[in-house]
Amino acid sequence: KKYIKNNHGNICDQDGYILGEHNGLFNYTIGQRKGIKIGGHKNYSEKPWFVLKKDMNNNKLIVSQDECALVSSGKVGLESINWIQGQPIINKNLKARFRHGGKLISITIIQDNDKYYMDMLEGERAVTPGQSAVLYNEDECIGGGIISYVC
Repeated sequence: KKYIKNNHGNICDQDGYILGEHNGLFNYTIGQRKGIKIGGHKNYSEKPWFVLKKDMNNNKLIVSQDECALVSSGKVGLESINWIQGQPIINKNLKARFRHGGKLISITIIQDNDKYYMDMLEGERAVTPGQSAVLYNEDECIGGGIISYVC
């Protein structure tokens, strides 16, 4: 906060309806529930709001009351990968952990030319670009990388 200028923008639901204003996208994280400050809107339930996405191009914070919308499954891109043994383990059932103390999620590493992505075999809440993914084969850590995209 000391070095990054607040760039105010809209807080919107998934349909684009403006619910309020944020004071800078860097103040929010995907999956965040508290501190969004948009409660009490007509035609919405009193359920909590969750940050789904940060639309950096349009300076919009996208939120939802559907916590299930935060669950990611599908492709997760990896960059800056460090393979502990030096060689990648691809096309094999592995596990990944996305946050300290988080559960291990079943994945397969796929290589596409010089890029790698994880094919998630089960869903996980709030997997976010910029987070670390630590990779395991059985109970052995085989490497890790930085999440570059989620789709």
